[in-house]
Amino acid sequence: MTLQYGEIDGIMLLAEPLVNDGTDLRYAASLINFEMPDYNESTDSASLGGGGEDRGVTTTLTLAQIIQNQRRDGLTVTLLGAILVQPGLEGSTYFYTGAFVVSAGNLTFSLTEADNSTGLSAAGGVHDQPIGIIVAYSLSEP
Repeated sequence: MTLQYGEIDGIMLLAEPLVNDGTDLRYAASLINFEMPDYNESTDSASLGGGGEDRGVTTTLTLAQIIQNQRRDGLTVTLLGAILVQPGLEGSTYFYTGAFVVSAGNLTFSLTEADNSTGLSAAGGVHDQPIGIIVAYSLSEP
């Protein structure tokens, strides 16, 4: 399969740890909006991080590193998972995501129909409305 990388439009920090539970581990979440290039459901898989673009700039950073750079507090980000909160739109077709898998600081997934399992191709990519996800992660001292 060919890996197609998402193009991050924006990251908004949503939830920050207010209390340390006595360990070095804290939890946070961010809203990430991204677009996708051409995608063929039978030959492609998708990744957010590890390639693609971060707000218009080509990158090879992992998604965890991109979030760390957005935070600018020196804490290490370890991805825990993600959930779709806004389907993408291209023309009149909505694009959803399959299950997210955390792999080496990135998220891998597939583009799907509303059932989150039936693959869906995006011949022209997904650009009219970005896909929105909430990413959960832990924070620790570097």
